[in-house]
Amino acid sequence: MASGKRKETALLAARAGRYREYATPPALRRHFSHLWSHARHAGPPAMVAIVPDGYCDLLWIDGRLVVAGPDRTAAFPVIRPGATVIGARFGRLLEGAARHEEEPAREAAVIFAAADSGRAASGLLDRLGMSERQLRRRCHHHFGYGAKTLERIRRLQRFLDLCRRSETMPLARLALEAGFADQPHMTREVGELSTLTPAVILDQLSLRQRAD
Repeated sequence: MASGKRKETALLAARAGRYREYATPPALRRHFSHLWSHARHAGPPAMVAIVPDGYCDLLWIDGRLVVAGPDRTAAFPVIRPGATVIGARFGRLLEGAARHEEEPAREAAVIFAAADSGRAASGLLDRLGMSERQLRRRCHHHFGYGAKTLERIRRLQRFLDLCRRSETMPLARLALEAGFADQPHMTREVGELSTLTPAVILDQLSLRQRAD
């Protein structure tokens, strides 16, 4: 669990190594959406930040099998230089698929899609026919936390995606495009979830940095 103290020297996982995704073998598609690997760059040790994304993964790292997520804040695992992490991402709705129940799967998909698109959780109440308390309980059941937390995590991921595609977009514009109320809102929320500032994240993920 990450502390509230900002870790300005931490490297986002995307900058600390090479990430690749692979198609899931047919026998595993019922449980996993895709497989992936992350090869840590060789060189001096560095603190690596893995920010929350609303997913859960099964990891093979340094001879150990680990379940990661769903996280509320950034994690800072110790990954030795040159190491390769192998991961299998659980499909959302794994529980529903395993039990052959379609309704829980549709419900979870609707909630996640709303958070992913930036639509307010309050709009889900009528669509799903449930109260705020029921929505909170169902979100905890499906994702491990409430709808508001899921909204914040997916908003962070929209910001990261924009940073990857950006060269010169100012932070104030990035904040609005990602769905934050304003730049101070982005600075506060990104800091709480990742312990990094938006400026540090933009500097690490921007097209300009990747071209260097």
